[in-house]
Amino acid sequence: FKEELPGMMLLMDEDNNQEISKRDLKSMLFNPEACAALQAVGVDPVGLVDFTDFLFEDEDAVVPIDDLLDLLLQLRGSNAAMVKDLVDMRRLLVMEMHKLEMRLTSLIADSTLSGVSDHQLDAMR
Repeated sequence: FKEELPGMMLLMDEDNNQEISKRDLKSMLFNPEACAALQAVGVDPVGLVDFTDFLFEDEDAVVPIDDLLDLLLQLRGSNAAMVKDLVDMRRLLVMEMHKLEMRLTSLIADSTLSGVSDHQLDAMR
């Protein structure tokens, strides 16, 4: 795995910046050799397709190849969940809830400014 997959990722890295984009990763997941290498170490390529939306929140985002390889090894199905994983999950959920709260607050503020009555806002809550 450590020998095969980095080479495949480097082939996908068209601008040679040692980073992989969402598009690059998805195209690599259509490569049978790459999928076989992932499966050989216990990473589910189908599950990884779903994970790409989480990994690349932005369509233009990139991830360094070394970081992606480390992450792939952490995603093996044979890995047991650790307390650190639960703490990381909690931190992520808190951050996402905060982002959602900020968006909702902004939407409410915008709708208040655009003439929505307090009665209509109460009905939305």
